[in-house]
Amino acid sequence: MPNQTITLTDPLGKGGEATVYNIANQADMVAKLYHQPTSEREAKLRAMLMNPPEQPSGGHVAIAWPTALLYRHGADLKAVLPESALPLTPSQREGELASLPLGGIEGGPGGLFVGFLMPKVTGGRAIFNMYNPRMREQLPYPFDWRALHRTAANLCAVVASIHAKEYVIGDINESNILVNWEALVSIVDCDSFQVTDESGTIHRCHVGKPEYTPPELQGISFKEIDQTTERDLFGLGVLLFQLLMEGVHPFAGVLKSQESVGRVDLYAIRRGLFPYGKTDQMNPPPSAPDFAWLNPQIQQLFKTCFEFGHGNPAMRPSGQDWHAKVRLGENSLVHCLYEEKHLYGQHLTECPHCAKMERIKGPVQEGVASDETQPITVEGTNRGGTDFNGNFYVYKSGSALTASKTPRKMVRKPQKPLTLFGIKKLGIGLLMIMIMMFYPSMLCGNAGLQRIIDIHTVEMSSQTVIGQVTQKNDFAIWNLIHYQFEVIGVDGNRYIYTGTGSANNHNTGDKIEIIYATQNPSRSFQAQTYKPINLYIGGLIFISPMVFMSGAIFVMINYLWNKWIA
Repeated sequence: MPNQTITLTDPLGKGGEATVYNIANQADMVAKLYHQPTSEREAKLRAMLMNPPEQPSGGHVAIAWPTALLYRHGADLKAVLPESALPLTPSQREGELASLPLGGIEGGPGGLFVGFLMPKVTGGRAIFNMYNPRMREQLPYPFDWRALHRTAANLCAVVASIHAKEYVIGDINESNILVNWEALVSIVDCDSFQVTDESGTIHRCHVGKPEYTPPELQGISFKEIDQTTERDLFGLGVLLFQLLMEGVHPFAGVLKSQESVGRVDLYAIRRGLFPYGKTDQMNPPPSAPDFAWLNPQIQQLFKTCFEFGHGNPAMRPSGQDWHAKVRLGENSLVHCLYEEKHLYGQHLTECPHCAKMERIKGPVQEGVASDETQPITVEGTNRGGTDFNGNFYVYKSGSALTASKTPRKMVRKPQKPLTLFGIKKLGIGLLMIMIMMFYPSMLCGNAGLQRIIDIHTVEMSSQTVIGQVTQKNDFAIWNLIHYQFEVIGVDGNRYIYTGTGSANNHNTGDKIEIIYATQNPSRSFQAQTYKPINLYIGGLIFISPMVFMSGAIFVMINYLWNKWIA
């Protein structure tokens, strides 16, 4: 049986049940020593060592699974693996003698069981730092909506891998799931899982937070029941909702009855009042994002989890189900036209983040002035931020010096397009370019006839017609003289005839032959008075380049405004 002696160094953290220590010469491992180790814990850990889950992220530690048991031999601490478990890695074989804290139980290879070894998770932060908007702004790296979707998908993969080995996480919550800057997820405190060993003995999970506990287990002691993966799938749904809905709990909201029920979220969980579904008893919190932000297929999974799953826990979506739809939602994200940092689903007609910013109006109101520079910098004007102590500031430049501390409202400057009389300048520019392209055709060619006749309600004469000119009009296009005549034919019908050049010039009262004229126009020729069009054409020659250049300038101004000014 492989074993090694290890040396503990500084403690990483201490909880109610155990303390975690660094290990000398093993930067990738830590030791967890129980304050009150028991034989039940030892048996549970042995079962876990025999049947580890697959790490879904390659070299990344996605599941901080136990790798060896720890026993005290006098002054020595030894890491030991069961014979049927995998051998220790080379880094695990390194180590030196060390003295140990008192405690332990008789067991193992002639020593006292005191705890276990597990991989060290580095660079991760508790998941609430990602889904809480204010905390997310304080991250030293960007973490946008795509990263939140990727985090959600990776969390689903980790849960699916654990469930594949028939483990129940049990105490799934916002504190024991860590996320790094690459949106890779790590789940810790694995020794609290519910584990079934080879003999069929179930080692229960004794802990859990009520806001992540499904309705069928609310108010029940976890020490007294065997749990199923459906408990995890409810908690997974809650965490996914918080990731994709700016930290809002799926059962937070406002009861329409306004009755006093204690914690509203727990009341709603017990009764299945999902405020984004069919219930008419409860509304979402006023500050919650619009549920329609989410991909429609993700919306449906939330309804399945929290509404259909309320009465039938087996209907809650699995980790694999969630993973497929969340990745679909991630792949459907598009960038905002006006703010490149904004991402939203392509099923939406406008950027919801811009719309939300436009709703935040009003000056900064009562607040306490701060005369200390806070360790936060945000570009732009009238922006806010939270320092490392959790205080919120609004300030006018790049630092929070002499800012309004914890104001009731914050001035946000929405990045919206320039407008002229309510019309977006981008649209104005494109409209001017289109006018430049189509205006000549409105004044040239058939424009004259279309301004007099409804060509859809007249017929063309293909016969030679003899008639008398009753009215004449002349105009110029590009210095070419055009003549337009109204002719009353010997057949009694009225015709409109257009000729070009001096050879086709006629006077009122002349007898002429015409062919291919417009017969019986529905509009009176006399009602339309034509002015010489050469003035229009001269103006067109002058203004067309100006219209084109103005349109191009407006497009460029719109781009620069939204990128650098707004």
